[in-house]
Amino acid sequence: MESPEDWKPKNKSVIVWALDPFETATIPDQSMIRFISAWFTALFFEIQPVYVLPKTGSAPRKAIEIRAAEESGLRYLQEFAPQLVRPLEILHARSSLRKNEVLELLAFAELVDAPLIMVSSHGRKGLEKVFFGSFAENLLARSTKPLFFLTHSELGADEPLKPIHVLFATDFSEESLTAFKNFLHTTSVRKPKGLDMGLTIFNSISIPSLALSADCGLPLSDDFFAEQTKWACAEGSKLVAHAEMLGIQTKLRVTNGGIGTDTGAMILAAAAKERASLIVMASGRSSMTDTLLTMLTAIVSGNIAREVFRSNRYAVWIYGPNAIDNSAMLGTRNLQQLGFLEPKEH
Repeated sequence: MESPEDWKPKNKSVIVWALDPFETATIPDQSMIRFISAWFTALFFEIQPVYVLPKTGSAPRKAIEIRAAEESGLRYLQEFAPQLVRPLEILHARSSLRKNEVLELLAFAELVDAPLIMVSSHGRKGLEKVFFGSFAENLLARSTKPLFFLTHSELGADEPLKPIHVLFATDFSEESLTAFKNFLHTTSVRKPKGLDMGLTIFNSISIPSLALSADCGLPLSDDFFAEQTKWACAEGSKLVAHAEMLGIQTKLRVTNGGIGTDTGAMILAAAAKERASLIVMASGRSSMTDTLLTMLTAIVSGNIAREVFRSNRYAVWIYGPNAIDNSAMLGTRNLQQLGFLEPKEH
């Protein structure tokens, strides 16, 4: 077996794709295959599919399972161009614990310095869906890389339009701003001629029911939503200006969701209205030192992210808590190039 150092391309970044070759229902639909092929090729990405083989008993049984995974991998990946997607790499879990599969995957992603981990959507029911949810949420909680959840053939979204349109859902928090900076860096600094991408920055002004059920001391004045709309438009305009400075055609949508609104559903509705190919968002974390309102906001943010990727209606690019921390370590020079920091005068 080749080591990752042997085949890592000199002028391309390697995206790790976590998949189960035996789950044919999770094969991306044709529109998603075209989307991946067009976008990732233009961004000089190469995809390395990875399957973490659960720990098995005897060596003969393990050999049989490896051969079966390789054969299934060929069928699973047959629609993809070989210059974009490499043959399936099989990793071996060291224990039967599900979190160990996540750790093996993350270690491989670190080894090849992957900027992104792609995950096949589940499309499963009952107990299998619970197991996938456990794997996906464990991965989201632990990964220092953003995750890219795909749609599949049963529930795939409509064929992406040209140009590719991205919906960036934000609450203008520090975590969301970091995710926005990283996404622009990933897609714009590498952006070649011929990649046409439109962007909608979306914010829903709402108060979650969870916050209302706790004593958070929310200052709900009579003109609360009007003030929040004005503030959101001002904050959103800054992000629009930064994106347009990089040559990305961008617009802002701010909606008033009211009290107790399902923000995840509003994000999905906005994606449908904008005919988006991709949703990008952040999923924050809370700590015991946070205020109750801050903790509830982080909990709600995580729930919204899970609701959006579990819907399986759109490809979703999510920055989990550790990915946000890692993205915040972008060099000052990169942030200056993006216009988020003013260069120091000498």
